[in-house]
Amino acid sequence: MTYKDLMIKSLTDLLEDGETLMHPIYGTLNQGNIQFYGYFGFSQTHLLISLVSGKRITYTTRIPLDIKSIRINQTAVLKQFVIDIAFNDGAPCRITASPKVLMIDSQKDNLPQFLNYLKSKSPENQKTELKNSNGEKIRWQYFNTFIYIMLTFSPMPLVMIIITRLKENNLDLTEMIEAIPTALIIWGVFLVPFIILSLLNRFLFGKIVGVVCDDGLILENDFISWKQIQKITFNPGISSRFTTNYTYASLLIKSDKKTEYTIDIMHFPMYGLRRIKKYNPKIRIEWSKDGIFTILFIALMPTLVSIIIPLFM
Repeated sequence: MTYKDLMIKSLTDLLEDGETLMHPIYGTLNQGNIQFYGYFGFSQTHLLISLVSGKRITYTTRIPLDIKSIRINQTAVLKQFVIDIAFNDGAPCRITASPKVLMIDSQKDNLPQFLNYLKSKSPENQKTELKNSNGEKIRWQYFNTFIYIMLTFSPMPLVMIIITRLKENNLDLTEMIEAIPTALIIWGVFLVPFIILSLLNRFLFGKIVGVVCDDGLILENDFISWKQIQKITFNPGISSRFTTNYTYASLLIKSDKKTEYTIDIMHFPMYGLRRIKKYNPKIRIEWSKDGIFTILFIALMPTLVSIIIPLFM
């Protein structure tokens, strides 16, 4: 079975009596830092989603087209369409789709039709300019990860010197204490410019990921009242050579219809959580277990390395 045939079959299987499949496309479903490959299409009343791994169907769902708002952007380099859909009752959906897909020749024609059909099912007022919204702007912090990593490495030289001197029975505590101010000055020369940039980043520049106001949290494609937010889970992320992980916040939402679902806000910084607490102290905020492990690992690993290396030299 070709990939195109698999797309048609997997989405057709989701149709109910009297429905027809419209505008099937291939793309990715984005949830936090995770991307799922899949097929997407419409019936007359639902968004159809079929996620795949190779040629194996891993998950399917039908989402009613009860749409609150949509936001469609096209990336500058890859020309991919990033489609954000907010529903009146249920988790939002972010789909990324390319105009051309290998082995699926219908993508070129179906993607524009997919977008047009989505727009026809959406309210006219689809765009929120966060920079013009009233409230406290929460910005993506570009420098905090670098500052944190630099701070975790700062004890390494001192620890390595102490371990080496202990091995040689040549540790002079007075000399070490006198060296600390010099070490702090050296680190300060490197860090202070980035700390200043970080402060400016918070108040003057950087992508706005949300706006907190008296009534709730304003997002690019949604508005959430404070009473709807049951819990916020903070997920700190550190990118590496092999993976790209961004910090994000997961909001557990209870809608007016008592439905519970999660909204992930990418690049949401820790200071934004404090601003939310100011407006609604009752909201429970916690760190994800993976996030705690990531932070502790990065904080402790340089010090452990600085202890181990001298012991085996």
